[in-house]
Amino acid sequence: MDPWHEHCSFYLERWLREHRIAFLAASVAAGMLVVVVNRGLSAMVLWLPWDKSTISIAAAMGLCLTSQLIGIPWFLTRMREAFSDSPSFDGGSPQELFSLFQNRLCTRVAFYVTAAFVLLPFIALDVLKIMQLGTTPFYAAEHTHAALLVDIFNILLGYTLLYFLAVILWMILIVAWTLQDAQGEPERMKVPVDILAPDGVGGLGSVQALVRSILTYYFFIVALLVISYLSPTQLWSYQVIFIIILFIAGILFFFLGFGAIRNLVRGRVAHEMEALNERIRTQYSRFMNIVSGDDKTDVDALGKVRSVLDACYSERSRMMTLYEKNTAFDIRTVAQSAASIIIPLLAFVEQLSSGIQASHILISALGL
Repeated sequence: MDPWHEHCSFYLERWLREHRIAFLAASVAAGMLVVVVNRGLSAMVLWLPWDKSTISIAAAMGLCLTSQLIGIPWFLTRMREAFSDSPSFDGGSPQELFSLFQNRLCTRVAFYVTAAFVLLPFIALDVLKIMQLGTTPFYAAEHTHAALLVDIFNILLGYTLLYFLAVILWMILIVAWTLQDAQGEPERMKVPVDILAPDGVGGLGSVQALVRSILTYYFFIVALLVISYLSPTQLWSYQVIFIIILFIAGILFFFLGFGAIRNLVRGRVAHEMEALNERIRTQYSRFMNIVSGDDKTDVDALGKVRSVLDACYSERSRMMTLYEKNTAFDIRTVAQSAASIIIPLLAFVEQLSSGIQASHILISALGL
């Protein structure tokens, strides 16, 4: 069955699959519409001037929406491809890893929990703010229909962006969860890990690239949300703090994902080394029997046994090196991951700097 039409496929996947060009165009148009609507509302609302701060927030929210609409179905497709693109060799099933992935993908309870985890704190904070003000923020400052429209637009758009953020976080959780499942028994021995694969990660290079790219995408979205929620007149808010918590959660999944890949490869190497050690014990026992005279086999067998032992010891040394050097964190992984982490930090520092400047201007204006 076509995976796009399975019950565990996501609706954005089906839309992108069935109407690719129209979907991409609509995604870009949706982001542009966010900027246009903000520009139009700013002309009608006194407390929403079309200044640098408003422009940056509108642009960040528009870009965030477009990136989420396009990125979510694209990464879901890459997830399917990465977990189905596994090496096949004796002792491992090429479909085992994909089966683990499908099981987690179709368990939508995790999605609902993730969505609640992301959305409920913001809902609670908004309810408290409305209770304190007696109405919505812009309408409280300016009792006009336009101000009320600004509040409604911000609420709808804000929760849409947060919902899609929850989807992305759920996708990362699925990847980490699948890799964690693959380390258990008896799954660990069924998952195809080829220690001779040229990618250095047991043929799981596509999964490693997936983890690296999806986390970079996640941190990029977090950076845009940081810009959207930070205000030059309010350096800190509970919303920003919670977004930072989600950012830290992404870093945690980063280590879980790459750590799982490392453990899978090291587990396979350890399994192969144990089998090799058993052969070494057998050949060494035979060698000692020949040397001690207990084995009546032709002495010519001594040379053959020694050759086998030399080959086994050489292979064991190679496996030990592979085990020690396999960290799953190559230079590219470290560089790309560090760059993706810096993006949200730079966004926060930029807004923090703007806030400090605004505070200085306000203090100067008040003559303090």
